[in-house]
Amino acid sequence: MPHIRFARFVILDSLREGEESPSGRHLYEALEPYCSGYKFPIPIERIPIPTRPALFEALERIRAQAVQTDRTPLLHFECHGNDDGIKLAGGDFVFWEPLAETLALLNATTRFNLFVSVAACFGAYLSSQFVPTQRAPVSACLSTTKKAYPDELLRGFRTFYQTLLSTDDANKSISALKEVNKEANQSFYLGEATDFFTRTYSAYLERLCTPEKYRERARDMHEEQKERGLVVATVEDLEQILVSTERHSFEKAKEHYFMIDLLPENAARFPIAWTDVDRRRRA
Repeated sequence: MPHIRFARFVILDSLREGEESPSGRHLYEALEPYCSGYKFPIPIERIPIPTRPALFEALERIRAQAVQTDRTPLLHFECHGNDDGIKLAGGDFVFWEPLAETLALLNATTRFNLFVSVAACFGAYLSSQFVPTQRAPVSACLSTTKKAYPDELLRGFRTFYQTLLSTDDANKSISALKEVNKEANQSFYLGEATDFFTRTYSAYLERLCTPEKYRERARDMHEEQKERGLVVATVEDLEQILVSTERHSFEKAKEHYFMIDLLPENAARFPIAWTDVDRRRRA
């Protein structure tokens, strides 16, 4: 369970005023006393996000403020969603990929401490953007893996945040969330960047880095060299090159994903080793 670091609370509200449950406003009202009474007062704000441009403008302002104030924001989205992305109040649809790219910039600004919650159906699909060859968009994401009713979402997130602000304990906060929604067949899910990297890279090695797959790729490389009139290496030599560069590719992916090239301290913070991901030869 991550230690959730934040010094500012931002609710990005994209539910239609007067037509839907004002859960963003209700969440703000429920949390404001907890934020002001935290061990150090935390600014909390609710920003209406009617359109796609408004969303990305707000995220850029939040990033600029994080640079100026050195306050790490906790972002909470109130919107509709599906496994492809989120729908905003004005009707615009935002796919997960461009949203994740923008969040990755904010994650870098916060030194890989960005925690995001998505109060939307299938909001946990933001985690589909945890790709080992790309920058991690967030340090952790809390949402649901299925359709959820507004009262279920509000009850769950309100309890989670109130417990977090009262105890500063993510484990207790998740337990409290599950307790208040135990009758709702809930599917709240907390995904961490570290777990996704380890699991996804392991799956990549097991699926695409087998002797059979390496031989197949080596043959393709061999044929491509012949077609381009290059000096042709043998299939066996190309296969050995692929095997010998495995660990180097892993280290480069880890460095990029965890932003170690930007934040050298992350090497010690995320000490994931080759043996943590390579399970192909284990009994």
